[in-house]
Amino acid sequence: MLAIQWSKADGYARACGADVERLIDTLAPNDGPMTQAAATSLAAARQTDGGAELRYKAMMAGVDALVRAAAEDGAPAFRETLKQGVLAFSSRQSLRDQSWFAASGFDPRPDELLAVDDIIAETVRGERTSTKSNPASSKSLSKRKSTACLGPMRRAPSQK
Repeated sequence: MLAIQWSKADGYARACGADVERLIDTLAPNDGPMTQAAATSLAAARQTDGGAELRYKAMMAGVDALVRAAAEDGAPAFRETLKQGVLAFSSRQSLRDQSWFAASGFDPRPDELLAVDDIIAETVRGERTSTKSNPASSKSLSKRKSTACLGPMRRAPSQK
């Protein structure tokens, strides 16, 4: 499996990172000092250098710290928004990870998983589209990203 996936690792980390950035973009903490400090650290994590995987891991650590801080001094409305966002992200990440490890042969329905190459390709197309200033391109980016990063990660079951 390592030989199959190694060349895809950076693209996969970019896809995961794009989704966690979408999560972060939905959050607007304006709560207690611990939550504010965690939000500031999370903003810094988005600027991490060193490659897609390191950046993704830094952002995830920042989200984890924000969850812990919000539990201490976050407003109830923000905690609910954070909870819903993290649960939705986690569900998508779990399905991405199932695609990543499909070559191991443990998934009971591997034919329903999106191919890792498809997940990566959607992210790459989204990155290219987001650099254009055409408003129509922005609309198609939103639709594509919702498929690649925010939508279902399983194909519809085949009719038998």
